[in-house]
Amino acid sequence: LVGFVFFRTMLPKKKDTSDGPGCREEEENHQDCPTKTSQATEEVAVLSFYKFVEVADPESHAQWQRRWGRHLLGRVIVAKEGVNGTLCGSVDETRRYERDLTRELSASVDFKRAIVAERRPLFPDLKVTVKRELVANGDVMDRTLRREKNAAGAGRSLTPAEFKEKLKSKKSNVLLLDVRNAFEFDVGRFDGAVKAHIRTMSEWAAWVQAQGFDTKKEVVTYCTGGVRCEKANRFLRAVGYQNVSQLDGGIVRFLEHFPDDPAFQGRNFLFDAREAYRTTDFSPSPGDCSRVVGACSDCGAPWDAHSGRNVCSVCETLVLVCPRCAARLHEHYCENHAHLRDTYCHFLDVSPDASLDEQQRNLHAAIRDASSPNVRRALRRQLARVTAERQQPHRLLYDGPPRCRSCGLADCRGFCWGFWTACQDSSAREEEKREE
Repeated sequence: LVGFVFFRTMLPKKKDTSDGPGCREEEENHQDCPTKTSQATEEVAVLSFYKFVEVADPESHAQWQRRWGRHLLGRVIVAKEGVNGTLCGSVDETRRYERDLTRELSASVDFKRAIVAERRPLFPDLKVTVKRELVANGDVMDRTLRREKNAAGAGRSLTPAEFKEKLKSKKSNVLLLDVRNAFEFDVGRFDGAVKAHIRTMSEWAAWVQAQGFDTKKEVVTYCTGGVRCEKANRFLRAVGYQNVSQLDGGIVRFLEHFPDDPAFQGRNFLFDAREAYRTTDFSPSPGDCSRVVGACSDCGAPWDAHSGRNVCSVCETLVLVCPRCAARLHEHYCENHAHLRDTYCHFLDVSPDASLDEQQRNLHAAIRDASSPNVRRALRRQLARVTAERQQPHRLLYDGPPRCRSCGLADCRGFCWGFWTACQDSSAREEEKREE
């Protein structure tokens, strides 16, 4: 029952010309999603990469990244086990960066390169962070990998063509695992993949153990760009899965090779200002849902665009909410907390006294049934909020439009949450410069 911060971005080879998500209504109904623009802009090169290689002095390498990247924007993580990042800038600058990073690490790096034309900055600045690991393992994976120090590596890497053939074969003993967060899976995935009901990668290993999969099955994993699968497959092999492979380069590399392949359905989620993309030229007419795999978490209507203002009232993870529901509902819930609808509400000032009384009863029952101490503590805090609100004399109920869960503003367009916050701030600064 906590919020989270996350970082990982992989980028398309072709610019999405669909002007956002599919199955849209009229343009005025699409106010909850970051607006794309058709204004001609200078092309920008985007690099996404990771490399597992020993970095003797992560702090020193981070300083090198900051000095070198003063002309680039993006995010880079440095750890003793390697480097992971996404950067954007001019074509020449990114080419020089590729060359110099390869020399600095004394190792070849698999760079994924995309050329995009965006009016808004994909990133507000350059941020280089030193961390213990490139991807958050979580306690279960950490304990397992420490205990199995001599476990085999990540297993075999499949080229996009090999992965495609593997999907076509549809062998009954092949288990296709998506190693991404649930909200990423919701907007796009490979046909037949198993969804991990997680909010962050640190929960993935515990989720796998809870499923009780047959360790004798062949397992194929994929993620956005590959780095999460490196960790996931090491864990799988450490706990007894023998036949494990991953899609080399992830969804990004597959869509570079097979942009029209129906095996990948929907849109590829990105952790930058664009939110997600399709690789093919697809401009749906109003009501055309043929390419949409996501659904509104409130009404179930086809919808595949995340917005920073549409988050779970309990844990603040992204949830899919269509424009109609965003315009009429004050609360939204992820799949893990759907059972708390009408029980755990963030905006208490819209609830009449009778509704608050019902929330109190529901919260008492939820506390009794809670599965862990952390959940009970969170529910008790919410119960205290509801009780305090109920005891206020002469309560004034809010009767305005729904407000953003993160900033509390009714006219928020979703730029106040997560990675969208910094990108919007940077975009505003650029606009001010142009006006000057």
